[in-house]
Amino acid sequence: MTVIVKAATAETSPWEQATLLINGNKVEWGAQFFLLRGQENVVTVEAPPSVANELNLALPDDGGLNIVASPVFGSWVSRVDNKFDWKITPEAGKSGRITLVFYSREVLESWTHRSLVISSDLADEVTVLLDGAEMPVTGA
Repeated sequence: MTVIVKAATAETSPWEQATLLINGNKVEWGAQFFLLRGQENVVTVEAPPSVANELNLALPDDGGLNIVASPVFGSWVSRVDNKFDWKITPEAGKSGRITLVFYSREVLESWTHRSLVISSDLADEVTVLLDGAEMPVTGA
């Protein structure tokens, strides 16, 4: 008699031990977040030493946007007060989708995040047309 057992296991990511905060707000595991364009956004990662003693933040997909980071993208950042901080400032005039990736020397797997860059005033995100012509801000 032959018995075939099919079992699947899901290995958890070591990054599940880390916490991502954007402007002080926790990002739930697997959730997308947004950065506000034209202003400084504080990106914070809290991770145990087994996951990261230093982190490198990369921007592999900038969505055609001009984005400045401090410390700069691609540099290794050391833990300060048990966390890692970046200040990310997207250009003011354009919204889009970007990809941020965190790298650690302690784990092989990277931590990838898709993000939206949007205006703090969502009215800036739309253009209202009337019979194909753009409506003035003051209305018609």
